[in-house]
Amino acid sequence: MKYLSMCLMLALVASLVAGSPAHAELADTPWPMFMHDARHTGQSEYAGPSNPEFAWSYATGYYVFSSPALGSDGRAYVGSADNRLYAIAPGGALSWSYETGSWVDSSPALGSDGRVHVGSYDNRLYAIASNGALSWSYETGRWVQPSPALGSDGRVHVGSYDNRLYAIAPDGALSWSYETGWVFYASSPVLGSDGRVYVGNHDQNLYAIASDGALEWSYGFASRVTSSPALGSDGRVYVGSQDDRLYAIAADGALSWSYTTGYMVESSPALGTDGRVHVGSHDNRLYAITSDGALEWSYATGYFVHS
Repeated sequence: MKYLSMCLMLALVASLVAGSPAHAELADTPWPMFMHDARHTGQSEYAGPSNPEFAWSYATGYYVFSSPALGSDGRAYVGSADNRLYAIAPGGALSWSYETGSWVDSSPALGSDGRVHVGSYDNRLYAIASNGALSWSYETGRWVQPSPALGSDGRVHVGSYDNRLYAIAPDGALSWSYETGWVFYASSPVLGSDGRVYVGNHDQNLYAIASDGALEWSYGFASRVTSSPALGSDGRVYVGSQDDRLYAIAADGALSWSYTTGYMVESSPALGTDGRVHVGSHDNRLYAITSDGALEWSYATGYFVHS
């Protein structure tokens, strides 16, 4: 009888393990999501070409505001204002496209299972399989314009115009949502190794949300935050604001330093391996700021630096 009970228990455990939904982490590809990784460092292990040459182009039906993600097979995934997500083969030929109900400004995030996660102005976050078929979609209260971030637990984090930050489970179910004071316009969430989520908002705040959806802290600015944060190896969060400044916020929510540019900073910072922070401004300049907040150099461009 004890032997039978033990066998039944083992069988039950085995069935529960077999039935547990698997989750996919961020794909290990040259560029799997907006700003490369969950910390938004903007760092890549690949060197760019010393003599770049035109390779190919692919025409969509309307504007392309989305930045592409690159798969392990060389395919480029990108959204378009023609209401479609595209998968383009390495030579520039169309692999497939998936039609949503409205514009796709959001930049895709690729999972290790091949699924592509992207938001749309039809109020939905989508998970599209590697063959272009719909895996699931989750409906929010309004537009999903920001780019999603994929965590190590498989949850997808994204903001919406309904004033909420969402954490969606690997099967498309809601894990939690956090309501802020205004819309998430363009700021894409950054994920820490402890599961904490950092994101900027139009209500002039940077939020640090725990992995269970509870507020850890918020930092208030003098103007809106459309810049997507970058998370340094020391725990500091770097983000721009429309008050013309780049900020470095410590892991406890205190100000480390800020640097004033000539105009709004809507660009998302990129972090160098030497600790420098690189960011563009609407004053038509690209800045390199040292880890202690001093100007290393700036470069004049022909127009404002937005992305």
